[in-house]
Amino acid sequence: MKGFALDETGDVKIEHGRIQMTGGNELLRQTCQSVLGTNKGEWALNPDEGIDFHALRGKQVDYEAIRGELLEGLRQVDESFLLDSFEHELTADRKLRIRFSATCSSGTVTGDTRY
Repeated sequence: MKGFALDETGDVKIEHGRIQMTGGNELLRQTCQSVLGTNKGEWALNPDEGIDFHALRGKQVDYEAIRGELLEGLRQVDESFLLDSFEHELTADRKLRIRFSATCSSGTVTGDTRY
């Protein structure tokens, strides 16, 4: 399967006047990144896409709920996803940093995201 290649800000990559395409593990990675970066209900064309950012924020966050929300988001891309590793920390600027590795039938994805 092929899809549009996205840059680090999520915009379609255009080089020399041509839209760039991607596939394989890179397409899987960028699709997961897009879903995990979307607040559920935020996108009018698909209100079920994304994860619930409210579960990730607050004074007493439940890390098992965060893990579940992450896995739910990944399974929107491929239902066979399993989390291999999941780490979390609160940064000095009070952001939640999540690092993970997950495997599905299409490949392996790693992530390092701040919320």
